[in-house]
Amino acid sequence: MEKRTLALKYLVGISLLLAISSNSEQAQANEAEPPKLIIDDIKCTGNSSTDCDFITKKYYQNVGDVLNPDEIEDAKLRLGTLIQFKSTRIHLEKGSQRGYVVVVFDITEASNIQYDVGYRYEKKKDRNKLGSCAYSSIERAGICFGGNTINDTAGHIWTGKITDFNFLGQGKELSFSVEKSYLNRKNSMTTDSQMKFWALTKYPQLDFTSRDIMQFDDENNNYKLAYYDPHLFGSAKYYFRASIGKINNFSDFKLQRDYFDGSMERGNGSSKYLSENMDMSLGRRFASHSFVSFNIEYNSNARPQNSYTLDYGWNSEDDLLFPTRGSAFLSKINYNSHSKSLGMSYKENFSLATNLVLSLGIDTSIEQFEYVPSSDYLKSGELFARFTNITQVDKTSGVYSGWHTSVHYGERKWNNGFTGTTNYAFNAGYTYQTQTMIYRLSLGYVHQEEN
Repeated sequence: MEKRTLALKYLVGISLLLAISSNSEQAQANEAEPPKLIIDDIKCTGNSSTDCDFITKKYYQNVGDVLNPDEIEDAKLRLGTLIQFKSTRIHLEKGSQRGYVVVVFDITEASNIQYDVGYRYEKKKDRNKLGSCAYSSIERAGICFGGNTINDTAGHIWTGKITDFNFLGQGKELSFSVEKSYLNRKNSMTTDSQMKFWALTKYPQLDFTSRDIMQFDDENNNYKLAYYDPHLFGSAKYYFRASIGKINNFSDFKLQRDYFDGSMERGNGSSKYLSENMDMSLGRRFASHSFVSFNIEYNSNARPQNSYTLDYGWNSEDDLLFPTRGSAFLSKINYNSHSKSLGMSYKENFSLATNLVLSLGIDTSIEQFEYVPSSDYLKSGELFARFTNITQVDKTSGVYSGWHTSVHYGERKWNNGFTGTTNYAFNAGYTYQTQTMIYRLSLGYVHQEEN
């Protein structure tokens, strides 16, 4: 009897220990896992001219969903890239009952009307080689042409743009831009020709050398009216872009031709290029920062006139003008009646120190043309590095400024190895932004050489 009583005591003790251990583990699990919060409401403050519905569409959760902190951070990043907002703060308030919260978007607005002016000076030098031979079995002679061309271009480009970021009061954008450039181009082509009579040795080899120099003074005027609906038909995910434009380019040229016999030829003239263009794009956002879009472009005087592009990519950069972190990726497939191409580009931003950013990127493409065999295609690639120093950040007044320098190295080659080009580029610029203005100044140099 005593043994049975003792055994019963042991069993009860073990059961109590197991129960206590189980309750302790459950309590620890409850402490490690925070309670789930339900979204009771979503509201905005500080938005005097921007519709709250436009702001909350950047947040991909609804009333009744379980609160996801990652979605709040993503929404803060999307709103932070918009120029019409100085700052965006998101906080939680108590809901109508325990376990419910209100998500509050506290917005500090900037001006909805913004002006963008810029000046750019560019200089470009191209060097290309020429070479071909033709033979005649009847004349028993062969003619070979060789030479090179040097194209120098320098010019001033002025740009201006005005944008309404709250068109029709729904966060839609309407902008008008003008680009005016004055370019001076000098094309120099030297041709060396040889005629060989290999059967009749009594005829000497004949050499011909000529040189053409053409100078162009170009005035180019581009006008563009663009519309952007970030939330097509009230959707948080679909967007639409459209633009119409006009190009008026005028050129005066002078020709000087020097022949092998010492004679020369002079001439001059003028030309003009007038064109209207239009493009439309329908896209959809998904995940945190990804998108896919389909684009159609039309140009009245281009050959071909129509072009179709399918894009896929993402952009997690934290600012449009001065990104300090995040990456951008874009892949595109393009088709028109003359060619088809596949291209990809990638850029990553690295914060080196406070307001010092290094951006590294790559851009590649493959293009196949209608007039060449299907086995031949043109491949190109470019590497670039950009250093940015953000000299001023004042979110209260909306003033930002900074300068940047970048270097580029790229190659374009046919897969058959017949010919290709190598280019080096350097660019430096300064940007100053206020609530209503963006000022840009940039200098650029490009050197391209055939190999």
